[in-house]
Amino acid sequence: MNMISDVNSVKFVKRTYQSDYVRTVDEGEYWSHIGRIGVQKLSVTEDLQKYPHPEGTIAHELIHTLGFYHEHSRPDLNNYLIVIAEKIK
Repeated sequence: MNMISDVNSVKFVKRTYQSDYVRTVDEGEYWSHIGRIGVQKLSVTEDLQKYPHPEGTIAHELIHTLGFYHEHSRPDLNNYLIVIAEKIK
């Protein structure tokens, strides 16, 4: 969380009575839904054999909880990217 808060204006606070919040769970891998959905589950695992660099992965998933998609799956992708199919192998 500090990796994100230290470089922008996003601040994470400890939940008190909020109905929208991030709940950390361990479901064996890292994942998160995109954006604000009430109780947002953020799956974080302790499996360092499968995921040896958890800090970056956790930050990546937290960014999803803030509503950010992967750039290659943005709904407005075609406004900014031209795919030349014959160049793809």
